[in-house]
Amino acid sequence: MAALPGDGGAQQMELPTHLHDAELEMALIGALLSNNNQVDRVADSLTAEDFGDPLLADIYRVIVREVAAGRDAIVPTIAPMFAGNPGFEQIGGRHSLVTWSMSVIVNSQPATNFSKAIKEVANRRRLWLAMQASMRALEDPAAPVADIMSQHEADLSSFTGESSEAVFHSAADCVDEVIASFNRPRNGVTSGTVEGMDRLLGAIRPGWLGIVAARPGMGKTAALLSYFRGAASRGHHSLYFSLEVGWETLSTRVVSDAAYAAGKPILYDAIVNATVQPHHQREICRLRDEIESLPLHVVDKDCHTIGGVRRQIRRYKRWLAAKGKKLELVVIDYLQLLSPDQQGLSDTEAVSRISRALKVMAVEEEVAIIAAAQLNREVEKREDKRPTLSDLRSSGQIEADADFVVFLLSQEYYHRAARPRDEHDPKYAEWEERLRLVENELEFILAKFRHGSIGNFFGRFFRDYQAVR
Repeated sequence: MAALPGDGGAQQMELPTHLHDAELEMALIGALLSNNNQVDRVADSLTAEDFGDPLLADIYRVIVREVAAGRDAIVPTIAPMFAGNPGFEQIGGRHSLVTWSMSVIVNSQPATNFSKAIKEVANRRRLWLAMQASMRALEDPAAPVADIMSQHEADLSSFTGESSEAVFHSAADCVDEVIASFNRPRNGVTSGTVEGMDRLLGAIRPGWLGIVAARPGMGKTAALLSYFRGAASRGHHSLYFSLEVGWETLSTRVVSDAAYAAGKPILYDAIVNATVQPHHQREICRLRDEIESLPLHVVDKDCHTIGGVRRQIRRYKRWLAAKGKKLELVVIDYLQLLSPDQQGLSDTEAVSRISRALKVMAVEEEVAIIAAAQLNREVEKREDKRPTLSDLRSSGQIEADADFVVFLLSQEYYHRAARPRDEHDPKYAEWEERLRLVENELEFILAKFRHGSIGNFFGRFFRDYQAVR
């Protein structure tokens, strides 16, 4: 038997030796110190509370924090942080960190091998502790068996993440919650730029999954980017996953939208084709300082799976947490380009799993997620081109999971496609008059809103500048 000084807050007690492997924990720390690139992969699944040794847990916690903050976590930077710690000196101090790092380099073991083994030991240890607690409770003949079983299940759920007990709230509890919310700060994201979204939805809350859907050409990406940049300009830390185009292409859209917002509009085509005039070039250079201060990032990585998106979100959250900040908004463009982690599914099954996973992700990561989505071709068969919820491509599950669904409709797009070829055609003047009425008009159709009323709003899409207002 070996004495274990604590286990993530568990009371001290004698444990079987196989339920605590300090050598594994030392090896993991050595692997991370020798290669910081492995930290994010490990930190996604392993916490400091999974360590059996409190000191090693503290060293691991510091390594994760330093890497998340963008600093090097290597022996020369980590060792001084534990100088004067008796426990650190007792295990060999700086010399031991160097030894662990060199040992891993020689053995060429990836850090994930150690982290998985540590997690397995930690779960065994927690299960053993839960069972021991139940055994001690059973020694009391007066203790009701039902209570012991209930506590045992609660202990198990505390580390499996599953709860077998429903929590019942009385009617009075419900009213008390509303009363308590009167003076509670309202967290949520607003854009201040895309009026249609702000008017229809108000502040988008953590845990919400929103869908912005349309046929190609309606301005989905422009609307999302305008909302994204606007939210960041209000101080909301935001992350954008562009699955359809590279970050370089996305950059041109962000700059065009920002120039329009600054009252110095620059044609999007000029930016794309590098034909920007010198005075506009100077304006873009001036805008750089303003844009640089915005709390937004675009993911420049091939993240086309749910697991990949979740890893990048968690990595970004750790980076922000190290700076005392919090991620509030995630934008995904677009949903049907994501793949589930499982292979061999039909299109409908795949989209259903992706939709469900995004909703769960929004809740668990405490962020608002807005995903663009494509609509099927049925929309084009209607004379008025107005989409309905049944037009969400591949799956009705999207409708079920989403907290809100916003459709975008540009009648200008369809009207331009119907332009008479001959300008002398009597219908041409009629067409031109109609164009003036719908030009730059973008209708926001709130088809589903779990937290309020549905409705619509006519905003503006300045297509030449990729700016939605």
